[in-house]
Amino acid sequence: MRQTSICSWKGFHLRTLGASTLHTAAWEGNVDIMQFLLESGQNPDAGDDNAITPMMVAILRLNVMTMRCIFVNGEAVRRNLVVDCRGEEDERRDKVIAVIKLLLRFGADIDARSQAGKTPLHYAVQEDCLLVTNLLLSHGSNIDVEDVDGVSQLALMLEQASMNVLQIFMNHHHLAATPQRRDFASALLLQAVNTQRDEVVRFIVENEYASIALTTTTGETLLHRAILKRNSAIMELLADLDSAGDNLTAATAKGDIPIHYAARYGSTRELEVLLQCLTNVFGELQDLSAENPINAVNQAGETALYIVGSTQLQRALERGIEAEANIDIRSVKVQFLLQQGARLFPPGVLVDELAPKDSISSKDISAVTLPVKVQLTLRHWLMEDGRCISEPEAEETAHQHPGDSTGTMNEALTELCMQWLAGVACAGSWTSFPSILICAGYAHEMVPLLVGLPLRRRSLPALLHQLEKFARRHPCHALILQLHDELLVAWRQISETRT
Repeated sequence: MRQTSICSWKGFHLRTLGASTLHTAAWEGNVDIMQFLLESGQNPDAGDDNAITPMMVAILRLNVMTMRCIFVNGEAVRRNLVVDCRGEEDERRDKVIAVIKLLLRFGADIDARSQAGKTPLHYAVQEDCLLVTNLLLSHGSNIDVEDVDGVSQLALMLEQASMNVLQIFMNHHHLAATPQRRDFASALLLQAVNTQRDEVVRFIVENEYASIALTTTTGETLLHRAILKRNSAIMELLADLDSAGDNLTAATAKGDIPIHYAARYGSTRELEVLLQCLTNVFGELQDLSAENPINAVNQAGETALYIVGSTQLQRALERGIEAEANIDIRSVKVQFLLQQGARLFPPGVLVDELAPKDSISSKDISAVTLPVKVQLTLRHWLMEDGRCISEPEAEETAHQHPGDSTGTMNEALTELCMQWLAGVACAGSWTSFPSILICAGYAHEMVPLLVGLPLRRRSLPALLHQLEKFARRHPCHALILQLHDELLVAWRQISETRT
């Protein structure tokens, strides 16, 4: 079938006689006939109906030689039958090289393209022809020509992950700068990570063609890219190659370190692998306190736990039908992070936000408005409508608090909203209207309003207690419990400072 697609014309005419003869001679490796035809003026790039050139024909013949080593008289070779084709293959390869050199001497286009958009180098890489590949590259064959499927010779090499062909590419290009790439080895390393070719990554780094500390123009490291591709195997490989662990805390231009990427873009597997890598380098993370790398903040002031709580929920709301699955993923990621000492906010941030400022009047000191990030998270978490599946831990908690387990989630939210309304600093007759709405079953609708209102400082302890009760009733609200704990600690620190 391969031969019928080569040297094919719709009809045999005198105008195709020379081209078809040249193709046939190239197929057979008959250099003398080819030289006669070329000296007679035959075009060295003459193509058949599929624009296959004589150079491509010669390279494709090598594939037929390989097939002849697998089949004898049309029958598959038995597994216990050894057929040594090395001598015949070497002879055929020498003929192919001689054919290519002759065609190049007569001005053949080394980057001529078939109807499929492939060049001779495409076919050489595809057939794993090392010496032919080396010959084409030494004559300047372009490695970035894309075929009709958008696959370049370089991409094809990565796809096949042939280390021998890779070595040839590196020999010819690792010191060459091109418009496509200023540093060939680094660009190839990044492409290998993006295409998830771990053996290529290992080859380039271990042979010191490129540094493991490579970054993109946006500051992303190879580890950032591996997380984006959700490739835990390459993540582990990169961690092994980076013995100092520098990439584990390397930040992008936006201040995102890998833990932020794992929280926002990774699956539970990528987060789990990254946490293990961090533990291997830094020791037990939960014992690091303020030095815990998983509590680092990006330029937006977000920790990994905050990103998980906000990003995963947003995806759930956007996808609708997948909401339960997304919330389940969020719950697992939250559990992983909390086990390693993760926080929603860095130490001291809530204290600074909630503490009264010296510049404000004594009248305003008695009131406090929750930080914007706290408002946003509470608004979303409180309005989740119980799509989470109950967990054993939540059921245990319910048994420990029989008085709290009698009400539904709506009742729990109603109680929380009423407590919130009671602590609002701007009192007046208007508060009776929200109270009526809450009692009438519109607690969900009132949450966005309530979380943004200023509160009396002395009402915060009671409100936090009610928030804790609500969280313990909810089957999967470890996030609200964590927020409660951080707010409570911050409030106690503020109270101790003032006294």
